[in-house]
Amino acid sequence: MSIQRLTPTDLEATAVELLGLDQEATGLLSVEGLCASIRRAASLLCPATPRQLVDAVLEVLRALSPDLKRDVVAEALDLVVGVGDLLELRSAESGVRQLYLAPPSYVTVRPGRHLLLGVRPNASPIVDESVVGAPVEYEAHTRFLTLETDNAAASLAAAGLHRMTTEQWARVPREEPASALIERTTRLLSQHQMPGEIQGLEIIDPTTQVQYYIGRWRKLTSRDEGMLVGRRPQAYGAPVWCVLDVAAGIPRAVLDFPVDSSVMPG
Repeated sequence: MSIQRLTPTDLEATAVELLGLDQEATGLLSVEGLCASIRRAASLLCPATPRQLVDAVLEVLRALSPDLKRDVVAEALDLVVGVGDLLELRSAESGVRQLYLAPPSYVTVRPGRHLLLGVRPNASPIVDESVVGAPVEYEAHTRFLTLETDNAAASLAAAGLHRMTTEQWARVPREEPASALIERTTRLLSQHQMPGEIQGLEIIDPTTQVQYYIGRWRKLTSRDEGMLVGRRPQAYGAPVWCVLDVAAGIPRAVLDFPVDSSVMPG
């Protein structure tokens, strides 16, 4: 048995192929490559925290790219969660967020064009391409199948994919009067006392012009009072939207959005 010496380029090409990507067109550190690596790690580790997934991907990829930044992998993880491949759930007991595999599903975005969602465990492919008769197409953080419209539904069902409507996939919160939302949020906020300063916290200044969104964000000052909307940092991923009860510029309570669901936004 002979041992073959592989160059970093050879290793990258092999890794890209193992991820199911086109090694001629896709790099391991491209958005497609990073998101595929995250899905693979998730299929083996979930349920897991965002930190655990980011660390697992970094441990593997830094062997080929020592300069790979955590923020780059964290941003790719946000994309995977945001599109619906992973579900971020909050434990009712501990409040800790964990990521779970979303069930294999598809959304028909237009006739013949289907967005694939979810992750199968144990590094299994999302579909058997021989069953559906078409290759999976990778576009940034998304995956698609292009199928003839006549037998698409039957082929996707045979591949073990659950159909989701666009309304189910892109569902929005139910409509309710502003007064009802404020009352409900105030009640829930009173149950989440968290006194003290929060490092990195920013709030939307309610006195600023709504036309200049970026300019509305600022740090708390000693003049701030009452209920305010803000964003607080987390270890990995985008800042978490939250509502705060503030007294003299100090948070007395904080409640992450959405206020009435254990499923966290992506």
